[in-house]
Amino acid sequence: MEDQVRVSPSISVIAFMLGVSLILVGLLLVIMGAMSIPGDATEAEAGGLVMIGPIPIFFHGRLSPLIILVILVAMILVFLLPILYLLRSERGRGVERDEYN
Repeated sequence: MEDQVRVSPSISVIAFMLGVSLILVGLLLVIMGAMSIPGDATEAEAGGLVMIGPIPIFFHGRLSPLIILVILVAMILVFLLPILYLLRSERGRGVERDEYN
C-alpha cells in the first residue's frame, strides 16, 4: 500500500486563488510605489543579476556585502539542489526495490 498525500480540489482552488491574489497585490503595490515618486526625483540607479547556471553576470549597480552573500547562497543552491534531488530519487528507488524483492 502506497502512502500518498491527496489534495482535495477545494484546497487546490484556494491555493490558486491565493497565488493570483498575491500577484495582484504585488502589482498594485508596484503601481502605487511608482505613482508616489516625487516629480523632482528623476535620477535613479539600478542594477541586476542574471544567473546562467552557476555563473553570475552583473550589470550596472554597486555590490554591497549583502548582495555578495545572496549571490553566494544562490550559487550554492544551484549546485546543492540537484544533488539532493538525485539522492532523494535514489533513496525512493531503493525502497521500491526492497518492497518488490
